[in-house]
Amino acid sequence: MGKILILYGLPMVTVGAMGIPYRRKIQSPLQTLRDLNIKIAPTELKIFSVFQESEPLFVKVENQGRDIHKYTLRVDLPEEVIAKYDGQEFADEIVNEGEVKPEGRPDSAARYNIRLKYSGNEIRSGLIEVQIEHSAGSVEKDVETLLVPQ
Repeated sequence: MGKILILYGLPMVTVGAMGIPYRRKIQSPLQTLRDLNIKIAPTELKIFSVFQESEPLFVKVENQGRDIHKYTLRVDLPEEVIAKYDGQEFADEIVNEGEVKPEGRPDSAARYNIRLKYSGNEIRSGLIEVQIEHSAGSVEKDVETLLVPQ
């Protein structure tokens, strides 16, 4: 009985123990990348001096998997652009931490509707950098802007 245990049981335990780091280090981040669906629209914006005249920026983080995923949303704004989100105004950067629940639940997606306005005096172009950091890495997308004073 001892010989059978050594010949068959010990290799199975060894292979099982080797599979745990593989699951934690390689498979989990890959699964997170597959689970999270990130959408940013539009890719080009005209920003005017009044919130109501400018088209809003929409960001959606959607979970298509079975696990809860935490993330950090960062939106870097051009100079002289003010953003309004969740009742607050931001001048340089918006940072928001959140989590999305598993697919099929009402809170399996987080939606951000960010209003923008330009406080400068001359027409110029700018770039809004949207970054979403999560346990498997980060996703970055740029939104080109045309800043128009009134």
